[in-house]
Amino acid sequence: MINLLFVVDNLGCGGAQSITCTLVNYLSQSQAINVTVCTLDNKNQQQALDSKVELIDLKLSHEFSYGKLWKHKVLTESETKLINQSINSRNFDLIVLGFHNGYYLYDYLRQTEKIWFWMHGAVLEKRISANLAGQINNYFRYLRHKKYFKKLLDQKKIIAVSENLQEMYKKILIHSEFRVIPNGINLPKQNMHSSKEWDVLFIGRLVKLKQVDHAIKAFYSARLTGKMAILGDGPEIFSLKKLVRELNLEQKIEFLGWSNDPEQFIKKSKCVVLCSSSEGSPVSLLEALSLNTPIVSYDSSSSIKLLFNNVIMQPYLVPKQDINELSLALSSCVNKNYSIPKEVIELIDIKTMGNSFLKLIEL
Repeated sequence: MINLLFVVDNLGCGGAQSITCTLVNYLSQSQAINVTVCTLDNKNQQQALDSKVELIDLKLSHEFSYGKLWKHKVLTESETKLINQSINSRNFDLIVLGFHNGYYLYDYLRQTEKIWFWMHGAVLEKRISANLAGQINNYFRYLRHKKYFKKLLDQKKIIAVSENLQEMYKKILIHSEFRVIPNGINLPKQNMHSSKEWDVLFIGRLVKLKQVDHAIKAFYSARLTGKMAILGDGPEIFSLKKLVRELNLEQKIEFLGWSNDPEQFIKKSKCVVLCSSSEGSPVSLLEALSLNTPIVSYDSSSSIKLLFNNVIMQPYLVPKQDINELSLALSSCVNKNYSIPKEVIELIDIKTMGNSFLKLIEL
């Protein structure tokens, strides 16, 4: 029997949580595999786990379970005892520490040779500032974070969701071992046709990194006859609603809030758009492709580029920050939908991802 342990901050809303649940639910279907998910603090669970998956909620302190990666996390004596009872007393063939506070459990676990750190996206960021003082502050901020990042992850085994993430961090973590495993998704057994309510759908957190304003501006410029929907929530929602009002698009763009069942919205959309400044292996695009819904995206990562690496989809991969090209691609996609190539469907199958994780046991 193979015993797997996945450690995550929580099972709330978010791409990292979603893909973790998709993977463990798939792996748990094998009679030869026992899967355990361990959360740091799971008080606001949004994701569904299969009944075959064991869930351990450590209920660790807020200081340890939340906050930025750059704040060092320390367990109390009673929490350390809980880790020993819940995890260290058992034998696992593979332990995966998920993004990102879960990384700090490494120092408290005994089977360190079996631990892999799962990196879902860009962690180190270089902020841009319009003035010299801001540029200087951002530069020293980046150096501090780079130092913490190296101390935490150097000489560790790391799973990256894309080639460009691997190459980016190999330059810093020169003594670490890397494996690239793109995200996968469950493929529906059948895809029933649905009437379309929206021309364009955005799915994701409403944060600056996602650049949802680019999607809104591109939709405005495309002059499409249908509507756009935004499925998600986050701190940028107020500025985005203000932009919609300024462009006089209140009757054309709908804010739907967050949903743990995006499938029903994808089926009712002609295309799904993504325009992040940087990405890992975005689940929203995989979900759309699995439902035979066309996608349009900025060229934000090697994982995204791989999805578009075919004659049919290549025209819909847009250079980053080019809102005009994004607008043209949206217009073309909505007015002339394309069918998802068979090789792309095979690429995103959760089976491919699951097998890649199991191969880590052999390393």
